[in-house]
Amino acid sequence: MSSPQATELFRGLQTSFSPADRERLSRILDRCRADLEHPLDAIGTGSQVTLKRGTALKVVLEDADMAAIVAATSLPEARVMQVMENVQAYGFAALYPWFPEALPLQKPLDEKGLWKVIKEYLGKSPSACSVADEKWRPSTAADYLVHTGAAADVSVGQIADIIGKYKDRNQGIEIQGVSIKKEYPFEFKEASHESQRRLFPFEPGFLFLVLLIVVLGWVFLFAGGDLGIVKRILITAGFAAALITMVLMILKQSLEWWLLQKVLASTRGSAQTSLTAMQLWKRWFRRDILGAADGGRVPARSFRGICAAWLRSKAPFLNKRSKPAPQPVAPRPVNPLGTPRLTIINPRSLPGAPWDIDSISDARNVMGMSPVPTLYLWVFDAQEAQQAVFKEQGWLQIGPVHLLLNSSALPLGSLLKSRKDLLLQDPKNVDDWMASFSDGAGSHPDPGLFRQIGGRIGKLPDYVGYPLHTPVCTDGSWEYALHRFASRCDLAVVNLSGYDPSHPGLEYEIRHLLSGGPPRKFVFMYDHATDADAVIESVLDVWNGMEPPGSVPELIFLRTENAMNIGYQEQFEARSAERAVMKQYYEKKAENYVPIAARLVAYLIASGHLGAGESRILRAGA
Repeated sequence: MSSPQATELFRGLQTSFSPADRERLSRILDRCRADLEHPLDAIGTGSQVTLKRGTALKVVLEDADMAAIVAATSLPEARVMQVMENVQAYGFAALYPWFPEALPLQKPLDEKGLWKVIKEYLGKSPSACSVADEKWRPSTAADYLVHTGAAADVSVGQIADIIGKYKDRNQGIEIQGVSIKKEYPFEFKEASHESQRRLFPFEPGFLFLVLLIVVLGWVFLFAGGDLGIVKRILITAGFAAALITMVLMILKQSLEWWLLQKVLASTRGSAQTSLTAMQLWKRWFRRDILGAADGGRVPARSFRGICAAWLRSKAPFLNKRSKPAPQPVAPRPVNPLGTPRLTIINPRSLPGAPWDIDSISDARNVMGMSPVPTLYLWVFDAQEAQQAVFKEQGWLQIGPVHLLLNSSALPLGSLLKSRKDLLLQDPKNVDDWMASFSDGAGSHPDPGLFRQIGGRIGKLPDYVGYPLHTPVCTDGSWEYALHRFASRCDLAVVNLSGYDPSHPGLEYEIRHLLSGGPPRKFVFMYDHATDADAVIESVLDVWNGMEPPGSVPELIFLRTENAMNIGYQEQFEARSAERAVMKQYYEKKAENYVPIAARLVAYLIASGHLGAGESRILRAGA
């Protein structure tokens, strides 16, 4: 039996939750279950806590009493009431562990009790606890507490406060009579993707840091006493390398910024060559610095907009998350065809697949089937989420990859080329550029995309596979290039890693796919640092806001594996290694390598989403 207070609260929720809200809750629970098929891989995603709170809400909406809710969730009655009150006031935000609240703590799990539990694993690396994350953070610590059963429910903010309060208290240990202070390694900053857009030609913070190192080193060299000739040479060489790196970074970021200004300054149908350097500088100054009003509003991501936001918040450096203000629920548009079927996959649940790079040919790919031309879409504003995943996931060995780029993804060597060779300004430029396409298999130079100065030193080995087609378009050509690319492909991979609803992207591309393509087959992917539920709801917002297509697609979502694949680069290193011992070393590291691309394609074939026969590109002779 439920108390009168609980009964009234539950009835209020049952009345206020629309069928669309109940569908959304089911999607959240399905996503959590998929993440938790391999729970230690999902630590830090909020799945552990969200599944409990969401299950409590679902049971409430099914008109169960308090006893049934407690049995289904293992949450105490007081906590169930607190969660339901939060949901009633703040909606779905209350289901996530980073919702700002304080849970009541009692012995033995008061603050000190929780700290005793946390510090047992905080001193180890996450991998030592079989957790697929590189660092302990408030979110991973909170999820791990629930996973191990130490706590039934937690608040990330509260856990962060406890760790911050106790972790700096040095825990003394004694070894052979010597007292040693033990520090607990921890990263308070949550994994997230920052915007790639720069207001200035280069990043001032980076340059200031390198310049400071150079200045301090120079002072140390010539005012630090007698160092000896060897030490002086080594230190001088180190600072010379830092100086060269700084110069190369200034050059690369300046060229990136200048190319980006040319892209942003172009308008549909305009001649790019008519824009002078002075016109580009004026446009940049008005838009990004002065924040010239766009539709009556100052652009939020201009220098003026950033300053205004800082003044409104007064102390953004505190980074305190406050409870969201209750908002009246606006009716959500609904597509007349209803909600598409959603399939949410855990990468560890994908089937195995063949992987033999020595068998690649024009007619057969690494899996022994016809090549699958792929359209790879990504969030331009989240370049750090991409890095080399389009390679290391194995798409270049599945078939030709078509990837639209922005200026910041290009290597320095490409940026130094003539602007006429880089920018495709109109449909004719696109057609002329694509006329030279070849999709044949073979050995290709690594494109070096998404690399920053100071990354891997030296030339990357050639890869064996299919070509990578990478145009840099203006506003007058990108839609045309997208459709030309799409017409050549059998599969679209939409990498939504780094997607942020506050500055969304890819709506046009997603609408194209949902309306029937081509290509007709597509999958959505996201990484651990991306809000999966926000991604799913944003795709459905596009669906609900578009004209009903001829059929309802199935939407497939996959959270990509967190760790970098070991084996992709090694398989090509083994081919180029001259020494037998190094060749054996790389072959050993790559021998069991099967990337996610092959396993995902195997899943799509097994589930009937993708045919294994001859591809449309080869049949057409394109």
